Amino acid sequence: WCFTILPFIDAKNLYDSVSTILASTNMPLFVCPTRRGTGLVPAGVTGPTGIALGPWLHTDYAGNRGSYGFPPASPTTAPTAANVERETTFGPPGYALPTSYPSTPSDLLLLQTGLQAAGVTLNTSQAPPLSGAAVATGGVIFAGSSVLPVSIRDGTSNTYLMAEKYVPRSSYGVGTPAGQGDAQCAYVGDSADTLRGGQALPQSDATPITLVLAGVFGSAHPGVFNAAMCDGSVRSVSFDIDARIHFLLAAKADRQVVSLD
Repeated sequence: WCFTILPFIDAKNLYDSVSTILASTNMPLFVCPTRRGTGLVPAGVTGPTGIALGPWLHTDYAGNRGSYGFPPASPTTAPTAANVERETTFGPPGYALPTSYPSTPSDLLLLQTGLQAAGVTLNTSQAPPLSGAAVATGGVIFAGSSVLPVSIRDGTSNTYLMAEKYVPRSSYGVGTPAGQGDAQCAYVGDSADTLRGGQALPQSDATPITLVLAGVFGSAHPGVFNAAMCDGSVRSVSFDIDARIHFLLAAKADRQVVSLD
């Protein structure tokens, strides 16, 4: 999503470049000044030769991809290094995005089919934490997403569009290890680096990282993180928000009555 909006924030030249210049150019719009001051951070992953990548532009903000996940939404599913990335990015079991661009119509069809399957996974029904019947957990920004306002059935003022993401303080200048939410460039697609959700409570950056927290919202601010709602308003949300309300604010069509007011 960070790449997609470039033409609308006076950065069409970067959008058209699609090169290492794009990834290594600092963009203050994607950086919270309270956190680290610059978005250029060494990548937490290495290239095929073992050489460290970057520094690349990291983002302090994440799109809302919904509330599907492990605890507290699925208390019987323990997070592991093997499944955390699938849980935070909604790829269905056994599906992996291709490692290269599709070069034939059949390759493109396979990719489209895979993204559609990921979209189905997004709308898996789960019960919110604490109480309530199972609801659709789909968010607003995800792999292959194209969401019309009419699809946001809970109301645009009651649904997260994007928000500040949790990044542990220990990773500010170096990025996190792969799979922990701040390892890659801001322009990667289906990743916890750019997409977060309401499946677990938001966290202060002072909280040490765990696998569960790789996919949550949060901030460097005392007590709150800032969230943009789908109506364009911006709200400061307490870290102490009720877990059920937070879960439902990330789901665009749960049909439950909730409000930040």
